[in-house]
Amino acid sequence: MRNLLSYSVLLPLLLVQPMPVGAQSLGKVIERSAEREAKRQAERRTREAVQCVTGARDCLPDDPPPKPAEPATGKAPRAVAAQPVDPYLLPSGTAATSAAAAPFTAPPLASGTIVSNDVMENASYLRIIGYADSRVITASHRGRLTRTQYAMGGAAPSAVIGALRAELERQGFVIEWDCSRRQGCGTTARHDAGRGWNGVNGLNLGIAADVRYLTARRDRDGRPAVYVSAGASASVGHVHVVELP
Repeated sequence: MRNLLSYSVLLPLLLVQPMPVGAQSLGKVIERSAEREAKRQAERRTREAVQCVTGARDCLPDDPPPKPAEPATGKAPRAVAAQPVDPYLLPSGTAATSAAAAPFTAPPLASGTIVSNDVMENASYLRIIGYADSRVITASHRGRLTRTQYAMGGAAPSAVIGALRAELERQGFVIEWDCSRRQGCGTTARHDAGRGWNGVNGLNLGIAADVRYLTARRDRDGRPAVYVSAGASASVGHVHVVELP
């Protein structure tokens, strides 16, 4: 009986014994290590921030926040029209694209208003290239023909054709003939069986004595590619373009 009482007293005492000293020490070590590491990391970040401010080290800026997406408007993006390209001004050997294959457009006559503009494919054209012995000198061509007629506002023909000549030369044309007044250019229709300007190619400047005329050529890959013939009086002007195939 005495032994049974002794066991009943000792059993609770054994159950409430504290943890071994070694386990308690390990927990404290881990806790202190974590505190020291946190402190060390905080000190390192502080040092780096000071070095960035003082320039002691290169510090990259933080990435900027992403821009918010723009709200959809429901509108399609605006199309940009392709600009026409003059195929005759492309470098030699460069293939012209479909956009660059547009017909050549001659510079307009200054002070003039377009009255008509006619285009003929595969047309025959007699180009006046000179005047001698009361006869006009011509050259025949076949290709795309554009005839543009202008009503002139009284501007001096020399100024109008002079401005056209300067622009054609800027675009690479060679001026083949340039004349002024009837004495240098020839009459309209009263010589050589009516083969004056109007009878030859429809470039009719009327009966005015003060007229100006020119013809020009531009080559492509070493051969003629486009011809321009133009004439003007104070009241009417014409520009004819022949593009060879």
